[in-house]
Amino acid sequence: MKAIEIYLKSIKKLCKNHRVDELFAFDASELDEAQACPHGFMVRFYPLPPEEYGDNYYSLKDALSEMMGCQVELIEEQALKNPFMEKIINATKISVYGRQDKGMVV
Repeated sequence: MKAIEIYLKSIKKLCKNHRVDELFAFDASELDEAQACPHGFMVRFYPLPPEEYGDNYYSLKDALSEMMGCQVELIEEQALKNPFMEKIINATKISVYGRQDKGMVV
């Protein structure tokens, strides 16, 4: 996850611009070894009006993909229902952006 460290400042700026509450990076290759991009992110957004939500999500995903140079996985924390996937993500995730009061790296 060295690439995440290189782009940390830019990722934090994206998070602010896209109303991200918390963002974690994880090793997406653990979900699918055939996946070309090893970068995955799990996100929780601040509440948004429904008409803005989709554009905000895809804008963030596209910006992260462009930055990382490959099509990243972007999973919404509240949408993660598969216990197998949740276990894999939790085993490799690192905090990238979030609230300081939760001990997050900001």
